[in-house]
Amino acid sequence: MDNQDVARVLTQVSEILQILGESRLKVNAYDRPARAGTLLKLNSLPERLDLKDEHLRLAKEAGVRFAINADGHNINHFEYITYGVATAKRGWLEAAD
Repeated sequence: MDNQDVARVLTQVSEILQILGESRLKVNAYDRPARAGTLLKLNSLPERLDLKDEHLRLAKEAGVRFAINADGHNINHFEYITYGVATAKRGWLEAAD
């Protein structure tokens, strides 16, 4: 592993920590998905609501787009979509986002 490989891994780790709110460093974790046109999945299952409203706001400001997912492994999971929509609203997301 050379220096570029180490830098790439550390960048990915810091981005994950920033998204999870665990990093004390200010990094632009959402710039890469915004540039790539990658959608971030907002999982609606209560145990898996991993993107917090403040993270959604930061990602939106960076230009990231979103998909609200019901985590539909079971037909009953579709009722949880309201949790994802509520989280999206708290993060100031709109239908166009």
